[in-house]
Amino acid sequence: MSFSTAPRRLYPVRIYTTEMILEGKLEPLGHLLDDLDDSDKTGMLIHDARIHPLIAASNLQPFALKQVTANKMDFHLLYLADADDRKDQTLMRRTAEMIVYTSRFVIRGNFHMGGETRLRDFADGLLGTFLPVSEATIYALFRPAIDIPSKYPLLLVNKHQIRLYHPPAKVQAEE
Repeated sequence: MSFSTAPRRLYPVRIYTTEMILEGKLEPLGHLLDDLDDSDKTGMLIHDARIHPLIAASNLQPFALKQVTANKMDFHLLYLADADDRKDQTLMRRTAEMIVYTSRFVIRGNFHMGGETRLRDFADGLLGTFLPVSEATIYALFRPAIDIPSKYPLLLVNKHQIRLYHPPAKVQAEE
């Protein structure tokens, strides 16, 4: 008797970590956001991986491997490269414009959050680890080794990498 399982879905991604950029096909177990938010799991499998240094002064040389496992806790930003994959994500409807700082990036965009979430504690008020932000603009806080696009229709930001955040000055003035 043989058992067959449903084929696992692969998501073309670009992941920004502290030291490198990972590109390839991410293979989650089950739903993407559920797997990313699973606190018991740290390793994420990436197929057809291409690894580039993030910072221009890095000694890391670009390389490629058929498979790598990356520690998702080091992910700063995760971009789903396929438009259909971005549309398939279930996001909270309410958004608030926020500016978020990691040790490597400043991210400005519309963060998806629940109706009861206050702006001043939105990162702690949301259960997931990876926070969706639409209409995102990122600014590098270093000299990048390769060109980094500045505009993204949807990014996932690892809240454990957030160093500080605030709403834009115009929103603060309204509160």
